[in-house]
Amino acid sequence: MRFGSIIFKIFGCVFPCAILLTLGTWQILRLREKLHIIHTMSGAIVPLPEGDDLQSYNYKRIQVQGTFKTTYFKVFAGRAGYYFLQPMELTDGRHVLINRGTLSEYAKIDVKDASMDEQVSGTLYCTLSSKTKWVAANNADKNLWFWYDIESMSKHIGVPLEGCIIWGDNTSLLDGLQPNKMLQVRNDHLEYAITWYTLAMIWVGGYIYFLRTRQRFRSRPHNPE
Repeated sequence: MRFGSIIFKIFGCVFPCAILLTLGTWQILRLREKLHIIHTMSGAIVPLPEGDDLQSYNYKRIQVQGTFKTTYFKVFAGRAGYYFLQPMELTDGRHVLINRGTLSEYAKIDVKDASMDEQVSGTLYCTLSSKTKWVAANNADKNLWFWYDIESMSKHIGVPLEGCIIWGDNTSLLDGLQPNKMLQVRNDHLEYAITWYTLAMIWVGGYIYFLRTRQRFRSRPHNPE
């Protein structure tokens, strides 16, 4: 077998097929991860853990008790407007941001000083993506945030905040505030995996058809003119 023929087969079939199979397998791994997240979100409500163990409770149902502070943050939520995040001082002295709902761009919120403890349940959300920081910068002075920069938020209000937020689902609503929709986890990885694996099979089938067609063409007798 000639060296050129080996190179042709590697780049014509093996290499593209390996890429497609890798993409399909990666989607399967992502599918398993998303199914684990969905299962975690359907679990029983537990208290907010202490210490540095918050990340291991990501997407778990959490219940906390404390008083809301008068400060708040507006985080861009696309067509829904802005998420309304308010710090809560827990009974143990910690502070955590609660996503209490969404408000439109022109809605005005009258935040009063809370004097009584409230109990809030929701989903602990620690996957605070900062992808959009390459597109838009947060503006703390105008209270306009495009991504969850907990460190900067904490410095802005002078209060140490926990590194995760709680996606509240039963908070007492303020005038002009729309209740949160349940935190959704997009899970279309099975469709993507099927697509990549199907493309790999089509590629192999097409390559085999090409080889057989070329072989038949070469095996035909050529009559001299």
